[in-house]
Amino acid sequence: MNTDRLLRIFIFPAILTALALPAHALGHLSAQMRLTHETPHTQPPFKSGEIELTLRNTGDMLIEVVMDDLPYTNSRTGTTRPMFVVSSDGTEAGFTGRIVDYIDKDVSTTAITPGREVKLRFNIYRSYRLEAEKTYTVEFRSPIRYLNRPSGDFTIASRLDLLPIMEKAHVNPLVIRPPRSLDEQQYSQARRTPPY
Repeated sequence: MNTDRLLRIFIFPAILTALALPAHALGHLSAQMRLTHETPHTQPPFKSGEIELTLRNTGDMLIEVVMDDLPYTNSRTGTTRPMFVVSSDGTEAGFTGRIVDYIDKDVSTTAITPGREVKLRFNIYRSYRLEAEKTYTVEFRSPIRYLNRPSGDFTIASRLDLLPIMEKAHVNPLVIRPPRSLDEQQYSQARRTPPY
């Protein structure tokens, strides 16, 4: 089957079907980052650099969010992809986490029903080389992709065909300033302590 025929049979009908739905009947992803300042695993307490990402479906239909666009963390190395731009005065901080390559020939998604939210937490101190009392901006490198309705509503040959018609949610940047109290001993502890 040639490419033109594939587009006519699978892709174009999916796009037209999506466009035919009224906007109010679709799902919509709102993504927000905030500093938690929670330090349940550290003694003495200090600003831990923990960031909470809230994904909320503010629309009327189930949405599916691409997993590869979300931060994945482990207890030892922090985030496993350099998916954030952490910069100060135009200079990007070095990534210190362990990069893990995920081989997946499909598109993995997580579903969020209307009115529900999902919260993810990660510690920015574990994954980037930062200096105390220096101001940094934390931003996602790319927006978060999602389907504004269930994937089962589309006639497709592969879930990869859904990527061109996905919506994109942009996440607000954050400004952080590692405190002086985050000395070398505390910094090492922050890198070792799980965020959950």
